Amino acid sequence: MKNSPPFTTAVIAVNPKIDSRTQRRLPCSLKFNDVFQYLAPDDAPRPQGRPALWGVEFPSAVASRPRTLFPKP
Repeated sequence: MKNSPPFTTAVIAVNPKIDSRTQRRLPCSLKFNDVFQYLAPDDAPRPQGRPALWGVEFPSAVASRPRTLFPKP
């Protein structure tokens, strides 16, 4: 189903994830260039000295740790 219209012509891609246990999820993705084409057409996709999106400035870099993976039991 994912490989046929309307999914193949959509701007947002669906990426179903089903594991062998009980987890079911539907992550979606949007291509980098499409963000600027459709959501922020007045902004340029180049690094900014003071990053802002839709007029809202980020105060500093977003601090986040790398994801920690735990081994399967």
